[in-house]
Amino acid sequence: MSSLEELNRPPLRLVGGMPIIGPFADNWENVERFQARRDDLLISTYPKSGTTWVSKIVDLILNGGDTEESQKGAIFERVPFLECSGPGVPSGTNLDPPSPYNPPWKLIITQKQKSM
Repeated sequence: MSSLEELNRPPLRLVGGMPIIGPFADNWENVERFQARRDDLLISTYPKSGTTWVSKIVDLILNGGDTEESQKGAIFERVPFLECSGPGVPSGTNLDPPSPYNPPWKLIITQKQKSM
């Protein structure tokens, strides 16, 4: 890209006092209502803390160490973000039935932190 004007970043919106990128904010009601099933695996990480690395390791473990099987499809298809929402990008809130890469469970990653 030749200039900053060419960057097209969605605007931030406040959701519960937290700035969230527009498409994620549009899906926030589904994130808040999300209920994991008994056989789902939910990975929770802090932003910029090795989220993709952890996703790939867990995906590899669930595929019995088969590196070829773990490379079928993009990581965001095999391990969708709960908060993610946008055209052509799966969200962890709407994976019923589970992703073809993870039957019969849902493997979902989130960076949504809950207060204890």
